[in-house]
Amino acid sequence: MVHPTQDAVPSTGARGTVVISQHDYEDMRITYNLLRWMMIGLPALLFAVTFFHAVKAGSFEVSISAYYGGAVRDVFVGVLIATAACMVAYRGRFALEDFALNAAGFFAVFVALVPAGLDTIMGDLRDREEALEALKTSGALTGERPAAPENAQLAFTAEEYGWSLRAALTAVALLCAWLVWNEWKQSRRTRDLFKRGGWSKRTVICTTVVAFLFVGLTYGQLWFGPADHVELPGITMGPFQLEVHAIAAILMIASLLVVVASHGWPQQAAQADPKHSSAPADDHSRLTYKIIFGLMFLGAACIFVLGLMFFRPQVVLVLEWYEIFLFCGFWIVETRRVSRYRLDVNMATM
Repeated sequence: MVHPTQDAVPSTGARGTVVISQHDYEDMRITYNLLRWMMIGLPALLFAVTFFHAVKAGSFEVSISAYYGGAVRDVFVGVLIATAACMVAYRGRFALEDFALNAAGFFAVFVALVPAGLDTIMGDLRDREEALEALKTSGALTGERPAAPENAQLAFTAEEYGWSLRAALTAVALLCAWLVWNEWKQSRRTRDLFKRGGWSKRTVICTTVVAFLFVGLTYGQLWFGPADHVELPGITMGPFQLEVHAIAAILMIASLLVVVASHGWPQQAAQADPKHSSAPADDHSRLTYKIIFGLMFLGAACIFVLGLMFFRPQVVLVLEWYEIFLFCGFWIVETRRVSRYRLDVNMATM
């Protein structure tokens, strides 16, 4: 691609041709570079904060999501929301990559807003309400002052927390619906992807079906029953209980796998997106992406088995950080590759 070397003023009229100036191109290049580095830096920030907290506390939590209820809750939620926004804002080279990034961002929001062990949190809030009410209405055994002042109250009740989740997740659904409609109206990229065969089309259709099932399950449980019993238990698979939080985390990682795969096998990804040829990655970069994909997919199974044998309490935590580090590594390799490619193009056009 030869970039324009001088400013140009877009012509007007129904049939006018818009020319992107060199300054406009540089702005877009800087924006994309920042988005890539943000998707590397934000998880690094979360790791640094949680690791420091674990060292100070003298122990690690059982999973990243367990930090939701601790001192680094704000960092956990903020990093996931910001990362989700970056993934949605980033325009993937292929339609498949762009779709997978949007899906990963969608599921990341649920990982951030729906805590693990929500049933325990809601039960604890209800117990505290009952205990406080009992203290307010009963005096001390010796006839002294009540154990709690009459105006004592909790920071928030189970009902208030339930309604807060309902409001937040419903707002997320409306925002995502608007983004999907806006994308569908302004670009034919995703629509064309549905019309073409290959594994890209099958992946998108499968992801769409799974996303609708996830939305139906989540919002059915969210609005069914009283607000103070919103627990989002998810699904039960034999002895295993997969909460909504866990399902969202699994689907987010699966979407990230698709992103990496689209770069490891760019020819297949480009078949469903003819306006974009296969990525100009050299054989070494493609091999690196394939290795990262294999480590994220098969390596995760090995980590899980070894974790059950040697560090069972922290196996989920180790597995989550393993996947995050690999995906950050993918973005580092991709960012450096793009920078080298642009440098080669600029040298060739001088």
